[in-house]
Amino acid sequence: KDFLKFSFSGTSYADQLAAASQKAGDVCAVTCAEQDVNGVNVMWVKHNFGFLGGSLGCAEGERVTRAFEHATAAGIPVVVESKSGGARMQEGVLSLMQMAKVSVAVEAHRRAGLAFISVLDEPTYGGVSASYAMQADVRISVAGARIGFAGPDVILNTMMEGDQAAYDLACPERFQTSEFVMERGQLDIVVPNEPKERDATVAGVLSLLNGGPGAAAAPIPAPPPTEAELSAESDYTKSRAMDRPQAQDLMGGLFERFVELKGDGKVGTDACIRGGLAALGGRACVVLGNSQGHSPGALQAT
Repeated sequence: KDFLKFSFSGTSYADQLAAASQKAGDVCAVTCAEQDVNGVNVMWVKHNFGFLGGSLGCAEGERVTRAFEHATAAGIPVVVESKSGGARMQEGVLSLMQMAKVSVAVEAHRRAGLAFISVLDEPTYGGVSASYAMQADVRISVAGARIGFAGPDVILNTMMEGDQAAYDLACPERFQTSEFVMERGQLDIVVPNEPKERDATVAGVLSLLNGGPGAAAAPIPAPPPTEAELSAESDYTKSRAMDRPQAQDLMGGLFERFVELKGDGKVGTDACIRGGLAALGGRACVVLGNSQGHSPGALQAT
């Protein structure tokens, strides 16, 4: 509703809403529906960028919140596909309040032990990026997506007061791209901007977070050591050999499936630590290990 009687350049918010609703066939910029993703029932939330830039207003915040509440009650995961310019300025501070409201629902869903996957599309800005888009268990972005709070023009004309040199100094090349955000620990996976590849990645992560196929299967017992193995003399020099097995070798050959997750959610990606979700013996698991490489150059780099 246009409760502020907002207008800009001679166009009222009421007229903008009416036009957007007629174009989209809906009353807000978010759709929510349960759907099957490779055998996993999921609440899928999607921003419609064609409806006022997929912005977050009161109707959108209410719909996203109800989606999380429904998923929590039903005991199912949530996938949020974000493509938004951020909070809707035409609704003032009430649009900003939606960030907190949705975040409360996200936390309740997390405390119920249920998975939440965020897919950040091009672009994901403002109040959406500052709240639920970055609060997921696993954060996936398409390559080249713009992700940030304020856009470049806003930063240049407000914080930098129009000073392009100051902006260039503070905002380096590739600033606010998905690759830049990944390098700073805020994303787990960046996939090519191809719907099929993106959806396949989401399906793979969902399957593992949901326990994986055959999750109730009994673990595979380790075979007992042979007499030859028990009687063999230990050669401790092999522990320093360049070709000794390392974590990345085991991840590639031991597990039935492995999805690497990067980023610590804080400052960056540690080249020495690799980890992610995997399937072993029909069970889903979390894998972490030291990765150092098989050459002097690789060892120096890590």
